[in-house]
Amino acid sequence: MTNTPDASAPFESARPHITDRFLRALGGFKLTLSLFAVLGLFSAVGTFVPQGEDAPKIIQLYGQGAFDAAVKLGIVDVYRSWWFIMVLALMALNLIMVTWVRIPHVWRISRETDAVLLKDPLVPKTSFTQSWETPYSPLESLDRARKVLQTQFPRLAQQDGPAKRLLVGEKHFISLWAAHIVHLGLLLCLLAGVLKILFGSNEYVAIKEGERASIKVEQVRWGFFVDKLALPGGLSLPLPYIYKRVPGKADFEVSLDKFDVQYYPDTSAPSLFRSDVVILRDGKPERKASILVNEPLSQDGIMLYQSSYGYDGLYSAHFEVSLPGEKDRLDVRAPYQQKIDLLGTGWQLEVTDFYPDAEMAGPGKLVNGSSDLRNPAIHVRFWRNGVEKTHTWYVYSAPDIQMAKVKGLKLVGKTVDPIAFTVLQANADPGIYFALLGALLVVLGVFSAFYLFYRKAWVLVEPLDGGGSRVTLAGFVRRNKIGFRRVFERLGNDMEKALGE
Repeated sequence: MTNTPDASAPFESARPHITDRFLRALGGFKLTLSLFAVLGLFSAVGTFVPQGEDAPKIIQLYGQGAFDAAVKLGIVDVYRSWWFIMVLALMALNLIMVTWVRIPHVWRISRETDAVLLKDPLVPKTSFTQSWETPYSPLESLDRARKVLQTQFPRLAQQDGPAKRLLVGEKHFISLWAAHIVHLGLLLCLLAGVLKILFGSNEYVAIKEGERASIKVEQVRWGFFVDKLALPGGLSLPLPYIYKRVPGKADFEVSLDKFDVQYYPDTSAPSLFRSDVVILRDGKPERKASILVNEPLSQDGIMLYQSSYGYDGLYSAHFEVSLPGEKDRLDVRAPYQQKIDLLGTGWQLEVTDFYPDAEMAGPGKLVNGSSDLRNPAIHVRFWRNGVEKTHTWYVYSAPDIQMAKVKGLKLVGKTVDPIAFTVLQANADPGIYFALLGALLVVLGVFSAFYLFYRKAWVLVEPLDGGGSRVTLAGFVRRNKIGFRRVFERLGNDMEKALGE
């Protein structure tokens, strides 16, 4: 009787082989290098192509069509694009497969030396060995050998057989898994990055003193969406994606009670700026807090950082006014953008504008350079008997420059009381704890790999036919064999003394 070969057998035997090759390719070093190259390319795009708020520069450089295509492809927001997430996911899969392929090998190294059948020590070929014959009984020899071995390996495992006995000690077991600890840490860092990209948010909010503002956050909406990318010739390319970001706001509001800034005595540089805020929920105060540089406020998973500050508007301006035909100067504290009467003189004035950092842009023309209180200036309008007579700018740092066109009308500034505003950065990062744990694991793995060396020692005690016993000492180390040789020689000398020469 002859057996007919099964035609499907070759295909069935090939399937595991193909699967095994595919899995090994996922965990291969070539894929790792390729992914790093792609990641570097994407990082270069994110560096050289305008991103975020600078993205509209693409219109000036390349036109509206290029800008629209860049937005749809995610080029103007590289680090939160779907294809950047895909690269991170492939890197995570590569790390998982690298670990999966190599775990059996590490497990075999760490555990095979314990699979001793009490015949001969099953130790690696690269180990150190020494042997002695002693008149002591096996139990006495074992006890003496244990005391010596415990000087280097405090925790010993013992295996007993019908006649032979074995002691096993090991140190720095964690170093065997150092690479995999690093891989796990990197996986957690990648997970933190994906969580930050998908569910994180980074927005800025400006709040004036005495006002409140809601905190903007970005939210993810899942679904199946299709966008179209216009191509030359009237063609279009469909771009499917499974999520999109939509604007939202947090469940609380922030009210700014007071903003305080302090300066160094010898310079105009700020030494401290602080925002005293109130957290409101449903319009009701929940708690008060202060936000300082390097001292953020945590609220509902959102970190509020003190980013910057400035001034916009005035509470009031304090100055002196000399009026035509009047001998005395009038001391005036004028509210911002409110017309006031000047003590029955028939004159009225109003502070209509305020520049915290005035700069000359031309003869008689001022512009505001920034929101910092560096060179304040006020704009004042004057009326007499209801008829506007003149208007002028007064720069506090240049009191001699008088722009009023009415003879005898002069301003002398004293102080301004500006309205401060704070700029808070609202950062939501749900992956921060994964990133911290991942970083700690990477440090632990690197430390274990370079500063801890796995070492192991065995003592096998077996009886001799004529009485007494034979003691065999074996030792193994993965790295730093020169250093371990000195330890092993010291163990051998101590063992020889303990057993009797």
